[in-house]
Amino acid sequence: MDFDVQFSIFVMMIMFIISGFNKTISLGASEASRFADKTGLTSDISQMIVLAAGLYELLSSGLILYGTFAKDANIALIGGYMLILFTILATLIFYTFPFNYKPFLSNLSVVSGLFLMLNICFFKSGKLS
Repeated sequence: MDFDVQFSIFVMMIMFIISGFNKTISLGASEASRFADKTGLTSDISQMIVLAAGLYELLSSGLILYGTFAKDANIALIGGYMLILFTILATLIFYTFPFNYKPFLSNLSVVSGLFLMLNICFFKSGKLS
């Protein structure tokens, strides 16, 4: 895999790494009230879910980066699908009711970019391109 492709994947993962780091370092408090408002859960449960989401983001991003630089497409694919699932769920929870089209479309673009990353960089021959 060319350096420019690896660099592009790294840059794309920065968003998820920073987001996951912020959720983890605050022990979930950074987004807990917003999540509680959207879901109706208590603040304690919301904080635990947000912390788990931050760890999930970090793990997924780490799998993608490890798979990219170690040239293990299977690991990168797992991480990619994990982030796609995460982004879809976050979009549905935060931006669907009421519909907020700008962040919804932004997250749709991120999901599209993740799918493109998987298809162009990892899928074509079952190994890294």
